[in-house]
Amino acid sequence: MSLLIDDQLNYECVQCGRSCTGWNVWLRDDLAARLHELPITLRVIQERGQAFERENDILRMYRNQDHPACGYLNEKKLCNIHATLGFESKPKTCRQFPLFFTRLPDGQVRVGASHCCTAVRGKLGPSLSHSRGEIETLLQQ
Repeated sequence: MSLLIDDQLNYECVQCGRSCTGWNVWLRDDLAARLHELPITLRVIQERGQAFERENDILRMYRNQDHPACGYLNEKKLCNIHATLGFESKPKTCRQFPLFFTRLPDGQVRVGASHCCTAVRGKLGPSLSHSRGEIETLLQQ
């Protein structure tokens, strides 16, 4: 697979929690079932009334105007799913942010990054090309 990575974009997570607020995060039923058994989900349900909601037969993390951030974000702005189950267990949306991919007509994949991200906007960290291996892994998933 041929990747077109913009070397003028930099990214290294600064753990600001911004990526965990205001987005719809879809998740597979098997991850929801796994999370449902954990104490971190009980806390989310106690605070919000529910952890997930179903829309068009697909699950997503529950959020509303009173709770725009993900319920799994802790007080230090860190992900409790990541802390409890590891990075690979997080929903794909979460693992992928702030990256986005566009498949071009010639088969190449253009890799960009959202300027909603504090690190991307501030040009913090190495250029995206330094993350080529991680980017390729995300695309294969």
